[in-house]
Amino acid sequence: MDKFEIVKSQVKILDVVGRYARCSPIKKGRLLYICSPFSSKDSTPSCQIFVETDSFRCFSSGYSGDAISFVSRIYNIKNIAAAEMIARDFNIDIGEGKKENQKAVALEKQQLDTKEKTKKLLNSISLVYSNLCDKYRGYENAIREIGFTLAPNDWLLKEMLLARNRLEILLENFIDANVEGKLKLILLEEKTQCQKQIHLK
Repeated sequence: MDKFEIVKSQVKILDVVGRYARCSPIKKGRLLYICSPFSSKDSTPSCQIFVETDSFRCFSSGYSGDAISFVSRIYNIKNIAAAEMIARDFNIDIGEGKKENQKAVALEKQQLDTKEKTKKLLNSISLVYSNLCDKYRGYENAIREIGFTLAPNDWLLKEMLLARNRLEILLENFIDANVEGKLKLILLEEKTQCQKQIHLK
């Protein structure tokens, strides 16, 4: 059974009229009428409801059809959208629930993956930041110890002071940067370390 058949088998035209046209049919003999929900010019009921065939015919607008086309005409939507709307409003299972569950499971898995990647990234950032702080403290201590014994123009002191200044700038930028900026700083630091190792060899 397709969506249309499922909806039509479980919802009657009178249910749809009551819910979406928000009116009660008027009985004229054996026939039921409502004012046309499709035309604002209808002052007297001209939309006939056929209970036996679950259909309608509107003399004011010329529209006719079943419960699904009734909703389709009222909201100016396609029949498939009307069938899905009726199914949702009347709690009819037309197979959408399975798709929704699959989407929800996939979304939850994606969110967990993203959280895990973010956690690893933050751990990596934290480790680099900790290493930078340790290097900075090491330079500070070494400068204090060596600074008293070396002349101010000594090359080792100059190198250590330059390294300390570079680390200070790096630490300030690292603290102020967003995650993308932190990643760039990590890559820059790794590149600098590789270049130093190549230069020393």
